[in-house]
Amino acid sequence: MKPLRVFVAAGEPSGDLLAGELLEHLRVLLPNAEFFGICGARMRAAGCEELFSIEELSVMGFVEVLKHLSYIKRLEFSLLEEVERREPAFAILVDYPGFHLRLGDELKLRGTFVFQYVAPQLWAWGEKRTKKLKASTDEVLGIMPFEADFFRQRSVNYTYVGTPQVDRAEKADGNRSRFGLNKDDAIIGFFPGSRKGEIQRLLPRMLEAREALRKKDPTLKFVVSAAPNLSLTLFAQILGVT
Repeated sequence: MKPLRVFVAAGEPSGDLLAGELLEHLRVLLPNAEFFGICGARMRAAGCEELFSIEELSVMGFVEVLKHLSYIKRLEFSLLEEVERREPAFAILVDYPGFHLRLGDELKLRGTFVFQYVAPQLWAWGEKRTKKLKASTDEVLGIMPFEADFFRQRSVNYTYVGTPQVDRAEKADGNRSRFGLNKDDAIIGFFPGSRKGEIQRLLPRMLEAREALRKKDPTLKFVVSAAPNLSLTLFAQILGVT
């Protein structure tokens, strides 16, 4: 009997984290399944065979994508060749809609059932992409409870599966003492992204917002999230620390 094979793809560290957690649960439910795809460290640790790494997809913005377009096309071609060879029972595409909606189209053409884990923000982008989502996805696994009605009203198969970030936050009380924060401190978190270009563009604006907020409430505490794929030197340069 052919083993159950599952194709899983993430495109950035946040997707790798979500996919890694999901794979840990799927390994319990499907102990004999083989998982393969585009991986980061968390997915590899959860037993997913890496065909390509998420670092190979870490481009953003129109200019960056154009620069890497021929490589992305070759990567997609190689992935689809491997999918045709292995014939997975289904695919799980995690976030990263710019790449995954197109990849989902190709997977469905090859008879693969496609889950999109984390819904594209069509409620913010506008509805013209709804047709694209329906064509490239069989089932959306969403993490925002308010999305369910939006997608179901548009005949998109949608299942709310919970919000992993909230679950992780509820387990993170120990981080307060780690960063010298008191239990009652009001904390504002800055999440500037996982790519160098995002950090350089967004973090300075966040620091401007910090100064404005401090004027209103000097007791506020601020924490900056740093993705594990980035050097802390980049953050230190922008924050002005050594």
